[in-house]
Amino acid sequence: MPYLVCDKCRGYYELKEGENSDDFTDECDCGGKLIYSEHIEDVMEDFPETKSSPKVDSGVKILDWFNKQSSGAKAAIGLGIICFIGLILIIGVSGMVYPAEKGYTVERQYPAMLGAFNDQRALEEVSPRATDAEHGYKVTDYGTKLIDKVTVYYGVYIDYDGNSRFCGDVFFQKNGKWYSIGWYDKPGNPNKKQIDEEITKMIRAT
Repeated sequence: MPYLVCDKCRGYYELKEGENSDDFTDECDCGGKLIYSEHIEDVMEDFPETKSSPKVDSGVKILDWFNKQSSGAKAAIGLGIICFIGLILIIGVSGMVYPAEKGYTVERQYPAMLGAFNDQRALEEVSPRATDAEHGYKVTDYGTKLIDKVTVYYGVYIDYDGNSRFCGDVFFQKNGKWYSIGWYDKPGNPNKKQIDEEITKMIRAT
């Protein structure tokens, strides 16, 4: 699927069927430039890192400082390092036994990427289309509802090309701007309650 990706904040918007990059502005709200790409991974790899690499001589300075310490201080520092490494190993093993993976994703997209949007366009985006089956998905629920006194257009569909996972799109207008939230869940939508809670929090925080 094609995307519009910001080269500054790395926010992105997945273009829907029938949408064209010319329909959107070329500038993100953060001031960055929106770049069109067929594969989002290719664009992300080209972006420069935001943090500079550490200097090579930093390790040398630490070693010099350590050598200047007394024998007692060195022993205390060594014991502290051993305890720290042990703690990291315990946390790592716990993560392997009790994985923290949520199993779902909820992401808010930026208002500038929606371009000229309105209520009719929002309803069209979440409604079933004749070509849905050709693209490997089926809409299971759609419509409008109020969340925190905000009218929300929502659509839920099954992505058969993605191992029958459940997906959804949410569109809403707030403070004169349109926003979009996209989410993905495992087959059967087992995390619906958690996803709805995160969407509500995002709308309130907007």
